Amino acid sequence: MIKCKNCGAGLRFDIDRQQLICDYCGSSVDVSGVHKADITSEEQMMEAVVHTCSQCGAEIFTTEETAATFCSYCGSSILLESRLVMVNKPDYIIPFAVSKEQAVKSYEKLLKKAIFAPSALKKAEIESIRGIYMPYWEYYMKRTDTVNARGHINEHREGSYLVSEVYNLKFKAFVESDGLEYDASSKFPDDLSQACAPFYFKESKLFNPGYMSGFYADLGDVNPDTYMKEAVETVQDVAAKEILENSNVGNYGITVSKLRSLLDFTDVKPGLAMYPVWFASARDKKGKYINYAAINGQSGKASADLPVDKKKVIIGALIFAIPIFFLLYFLITPNPHMTLVIMGVLSVIGTIIGYRKLDSMGRDDKGAGVSNKRKTKAQQSADKYEKRKMLWRMIAAIAVCVLTLFIDPVSDLFYYAAAICAGVLCGWTYLRLFELHNKGTMRPLPQLDKRGGDGK
Repeated sequence: MIKCKNCGAGLRFDIDRQQLICDYCGSSVDVSGVHKADITSEEQMMEAVVHTCSQCGAEIFTTEETAATFCSYCGSSILLESRLVMVNKPDYIIPFAVSKEQAVKSYEKLLKKAIFAPSALKKAEIESIRGIYMPYWEYYMKRTDTVNARGHINEHREGSYLVSEVYNLKFKAFVESDGLEYDASSKFPDDLSQACAPFYFKESKLFNPGYMSGFYADLGDVNPDTYMKEAVETVQDVAAKEILENSNVGNYGITVSKLRSLLDFTDVKPGLAMYPVWFASARDKKGKYINYAAINGQSGKASADLPVDKKKVIIGALIFAIPIFFLLYFLITPNPHMTLVIMGVLSVIGTIIGYRKLDSMGRDDKGAGVSNKRKTKAQQSADKYEKRKMLWRMIAAIAVCVLTLFIDPVSDLFYYAAAICAGVLCGWTYLRLFELHNKGTMRPLPQLDKRGGDGK
């Protein structure tokens, strides 16, 4: 705990003033005046209080002697187990710039835009919200040496020979990259961490425990080597395109892929940065599932994987179908044959989307995210069974359409009856898609089985 020099009370980092303030005597202190600004000369370990949730196993830490009253990940309100440990000190930190009140407004604004979100979720108050510094790996890369390449121009054919002018090219390449961020916490789903990005690394500061006063931080557990190759490939790709756009080496047959292979980064330095995120959570009425929202503590950008209300979707689809029907009626004048073809195509599209949705729900995060953990054998069997049902519904819908077209009955009533039958089978698949989506957004409690939860 950072104590006030005037009264001895604990200091708190004030977001609006960007200073440490004392709630008792009203004094304020600049963060840089509490600890040394240059942390490179200090030890790379610091003392912290780690809080572990006995319900789901999640861990967060703070530099103060405070007791966390609820778990930000599973929503448990039980007292978390605490212990004093030494943790690795981060290299950089972006201080919170968005207050809790502003974060709540951003989340409410997000819900207002989600027209298909359940009304109960829109009306429900946020159950808990906490500011947590989330760990991100930043990769620094630099190259300033000469690049040697072999290029050719004026390639043409003379008789049975292919003739070209070959050149040995030498050019200086200055490539420097910093602020390339990757989520370093397995508990923070990659899709959610990317959705609330970007964070602006240029506004980061050398780490100082003073910025954490009054906040918590996640214990990063993803090895920096996890994203190393991906980070290098990203810089290589961007640098190669920039060089080709701003030089004439492309005139010598140098391609992006060839230039990428020449831009090798052997000295990649990872650095751990702490980025501010407000975590908001809301439960369903039965208290069995929880929905998360992450609000960027630097920009205020809110993101959440929201469930949808099937009734609202159906009503919206019907409202949207009315102008589409009249548009097609006056422009194309759909006939019974075309109606059957459309139903068959929609069945195929729905099945493909369903297959991809089931596969994506079992895909691991790059950082071994627990929320997208590898599926158990029972879950894999359930997905195979669900896929078979989708496939048979698609086959049945197409069979009805093809058989009707083949028989070619005299009355159009047979065509419309077949279209209705195929439409019911197609609609069944699309309703299952909504259910699968909602299942992925409302996660069961506790969800973090990596450290002790049941993971159901």
